[in-house]
Amino acid sequence: MNRFMVKGLAGVAALLGAAAWASADTFTFSRIENNAGQNVAAQLFADVIDAGPSGGYNRVDFIFRNEGPTGSVISEIYFDDGTLLGISEIIGSPSSVDFSRGAVPENLPGGQNVSPTPFVSSVTFSASADNPAPHNGVGPGGRVTIRFNLLTGKTFADTLLAIAQGVDVGGVEGLRMGLHVTGIGQSDSSDSFVNTQVVPLPMAAWMGLTLMGCVGGVGYFRKRRNLGEMSA
Repeated sequence: MNRFMVKGLAGVAALLGAAAWASADTFTFSRIENNAGQNVAAQLFADVIDAGPSGGYNRVDFIFRNEGPTGSVISEIYFDDGTLLGISEIIGSPSSVDFSRGAVPENLPGGQNVSPTPFVSSVTFSASADNPAPHNGVGPGGRVTIRFNLLTGKTFADTLLAIAQGVDVGGVEGLRMGLHVTGIGQSDSSDSFVNTQVVPLPMAAWMGLTLMGCVGGVGYFRKRRNLGEMSA
C-alpha cells in the first residue's frame, strides 16, 4: 500500500471519527426506585445516534446497553414525549434479545415520583422484551436499538436538545428515557431508571458506532423487527 493510500485512509478515518463525535451522545441513568439491594445504574447506557433520513423522515437510533457485571435484564423501555413520531424498527443483539412495540405496564413503574415533573410514558413509543422477558431482555453484554422516525421538520440536533431539556418548558417539549430492569442480583428484584447526563466516549468508540450504522448493522445486529411507520 503506497503512502498516498495510507494518508487517504487515515483521512477517511479522521472524518468518520469527527462525524461520529458530532452525531452521537451517550446518556447514563439514575435509579428512581429502591427495591433491589444493588443499584445497577452504573451499567446502563443509552447511545443516541443520528440514523439519517429515510422515507421523508429524519431518524434517530436509541441503543440501550447493559454492560454488567451484575445480573439484570432491561425488560421495558419508555419515552416521555419529545421530537418522536413513531417506532420504525427494533433491533436486538445478540439473537436472544427480542423486543416488541408496547410496554406492559404502560407507564414506567415509579415514574409518578420523578421530579421535577412525573415521568408520563408515551404509550405508543414504549417497548417490552417478548416473553419470557428474562431470556429475551437485555442482559449483561446485550443491547437493543429502537429506531424512531422524527416529527416532520425535526432533526437529530432537535432530539438532543429535547433530551437536554428533559421536561416540557414554555410549550417546548422535552424528552426523557426510562428503563425498567428486572432480575437484579441475588434478590431478583426490579427497579426503574431515568436518563441523566451525557457521557463523552473515546473517538474510537464513536467510530465503531458510526461504522455499524454505515453497514446497517450487518454482521453485528442479529435480529430485526420492522414495525413500519406510526404516528404519535
